[in-house]
Amino acid sequence: MKDILRFTEVVLLFLLLGCNTNAQMFDYGRIENDVYYHSFFKMKISLPSGWIVKTQEQLQKQSERGAKIIAGNDEDMKALISTVDANDIKNANLLGISKYEQGAAVNFNPNLSLIAENVKDSPGIKTGGDYLFHLRKLLQQVQLPYSIDEEFERKVISNQEFYVLNSSLTYLGRNVTQIWYATIRDGFCLLFTLSFADDEQKNELTEIIKSIKFDK
Repeated sequence: MKDILRFTEVVLLFLLLGCNTNAQMFDYGRIENDVYYHSFFKMKISLPSGWIVKTQEQLQKQSERGAKIIAGNDEDMKALISTVDANDIKNANLLGISKYEQGAAVNFNPNLSLIAENVKDSPGIKTGGDYLFHLRKLLQQVQLPYSIDEEFERKVISNQEFYVLNSSLTYLGRNVTQIWYATIRDGFCLLFTLSFADDEQKNELTEIIKSIKFDK
């Protein structure tokens, strides 16, 4: 059970490799009065009161644990993870929140993560749907039994175009659903990942997504 709880708090392979090494120069945003603000992306998100906000150190540790889970016994995947040059990493974990503290006595801890990936060097990625196309290919390669939708859903949130991918897996006897929301903004892909085990948890996480606001 610990493996699946850890795994669903981590975004997959290319996110599991950590944040950009120039961390001191990167704007990770800030939280004030249960609202997350990011000045570069001109974005704010209302967070549920009492939810647990993870530190950058905690997110990094989760990434390291998650990489091992993703690789499993796949030697090629292990080699890929171990040989990545940190200077080439273009991702940043901006936000990670969960309803309960790590290790709480609950069947499943619903959580949301937000990463930003610089896609300026990938001109073919023009929409969140393009990004999710590549994400889906990665999900199909990892050492976990994913069931993945073939089609993406388009949604507009605060006048920003998002594409949505639904996935699920059964692992260690528990059914878990993940929904991925992707949008392109200012040369970056913003990827939100919702992980939950039932409709009540899904609704709580969806309310966070609905609260996203962008300034022009």
